[in-house]
Amino acid sequence: MPFKVVYDTIVSVRPENDGKATMVDDKAQKLTTWTLAAIKVRNMALEGYCERQGCGRFYVFNIDGLIEGFSSDWLVPEILPIPCSACGGQLRFKLAMMPPTEQQ
Repeated sequence: MPFKVVYDTIVSVRPENDGKATMVDDKAQKLTTWTLAAIKVRNMALEGYCERQGCGRFYVFNIDGLIEGFSSDWLVPEILPIPCSACGGQLRFKLAMMPPTEQQ
């Protein structure tokens, strides 16, 4: 199965999924109501932090890259189905506001 890296996220590209990327860990996860499109249109950032005590590594994901790999209607789970690259702990989903872009 081919793999590609999308901003600290290892995903698999599966032919049975029309070439769309899916997370390697296919365990059922509790989903949020947030889609990647909803996050993008509100100019928010998708972030994740490691829940393992003593680690706390922080990740910021590129929304455009995730939309390209998963689709704009992908529902983001509460626990992101990828491990922390530092310790293997679980990454919890968080949203943050992006600074407004200046209009010219």
